[in-house]
Amino acid sequence: MATILNHQNIEPDAGLVAKIIAHDTQTPSANELHWHQALEITFMLDWPESVIVIGQNRVIHKSGDIWLVNPMQIHNYQALYKTAAPKALTILFPYNFLAAVYEDISLGYFEINLQRRDDLWRLGNDIWSLYRSDRKDAKVLQDIRLLQLLQELVAYHFRYRDEVDGHNELTFSVGRTAEITNFVMTHFADEINTDLIARQLNYSEAYIARLVKSEMGITVTQLINLVRADHAKHLIDTTDYRLADIAVQVGFKNVKNMNRWMKRYFGNGSKSFRNQ
Repeated sequence: MATILNHQNIEPDAGLVAKIIAHDTQTPSANELHWHQALEITFMLDWPESVIVIGQNRVIHKSGDIWLVNPMQIHNYQALYKTAAPKALTILFPYNFLAAVYEDISLGYFEINLQRRDDLWRLGNDIWSLYRSDRKDAKVLQDIRLLQLLQELVAYHFRYRDEVDGHNELTFSVGRTAEITNFVMTHFADEINTDLIARQLNYSEAYIARLVKSEMGITVTQLINLVRADHAKHLIDTTDYRLADIAVQVGFKNVKNMNRWMKRYFGNGSKSFRNQ
């Protein structure tokens, strides 16, 4: 059975240039639906063939590939088989940092399907080596490479939404998606819906529904219940609270409703996680 890495809604420290995650063991071999308030790029240096689902796109990647996920994009992956010594490098550039150094980030997006550019691949290998190095200047050199990587992505893989879609107005805003998800993650235990979010953030219901669906690949209701299910699973894993109390605490009407959404996102209901 695949090992599940539960890390929904990761927001790397805004003070970091980037957060680095080195994958060099046979686990995890699967990952739940999640998103980051960060630009994520992964170098599959020596990694098992994996199914990557980004939004509504499903692709297969293997060693030698590079894949990228824009901020707030729902995604997951599942390795199809294991290798003896897997190796992959994930880099997350925090959204706050991106917005500070490149203010146009809210006006477009980075291409998801990256070609294997030699410059990107060289930087990925350099960052991996420096991350594992004992050199005194390794951290400084690593941050330089990270900034060079970001510069490469901005120069060659950033696209303005109006240029791609042919619109005269810029309708895409990662910042607005972040605003919506932040509101949901703060108020998930309350009785919230699209209408309440729209009124609180001063947008129309139709705009919020369209933005969440187009940029995250799910509905507002699904977003709310994904966050609730994630928090419910965390409480089940880390506390002895009654399931009925957990359901109410995270905003579900009852255990039956909680189980419905947990099965949808995690494959099992609350009792299965409590018994693990």
